[in-house]
Amino acid sequence: MAATLTNKFAKKTAPAAPVVKKSIYAGIKADEPREAMPPIGTYTLRVIETVEGYNQKNSTTSFKTRFEVVEVHELGADVAVGTVFMVPFVVQGSKAADRNRSRVKSMVMAIAGFETHKDYDEFDPDGLFIEACKGDANDFHDQVAERYEGRLVLCQVGKGNLINGGPDYYREYAWATVDEQ
Repeated sequence: MAATLTNKFAKKTAPAAPVVKKSIYAGIKADEPREAMPPIGTYTLRVIETVEGYNQKNSTTSFKTRFEVVEVHELGADVAVGTVFMVPFVVQGSKAADRNRSRVKSMVMAIAGFETHKDYDEFDPDGLFIEACKGDANDFHDQVAERYEGRLVLCQVGKGNLINGGPDYYREYAWATVDEQ
């Protein structure tokens, strides 16, 4: 009788499917290649593009501009014309954000051909041109192609403090207009 009860309540199972072990890398999206930041030196650079980046780990927002080296001036002798650099500034979510927004404005002013804050502020009193440079659609969006994209700028890169004790370091940038006439 015990065998009969066991047979009545025994579950009928389908053959087990083979277990496929997945790698921890399955489904992971590869990072996009990143350009290096420029070494110490003075360069004439051409704007390639500007994007806004967001770092979920640190909850920070960055203003990132890619440049192509058009001419190498002082120092920077090991940098070839045509090299592409990334210049990132954290503009939200860090202690340096306020200072970096000022640095972004200095860079954008020089690229757009403004030599003084007064002249730039008359052109863009609300900072909307800077927003348009990173792709925001606003009243200045149509002017980005003329005043920003593909424009030349003179950039002097200096060495700032070491990052987390080194060997890499923060970059300090000085920007100046380039007469493209």
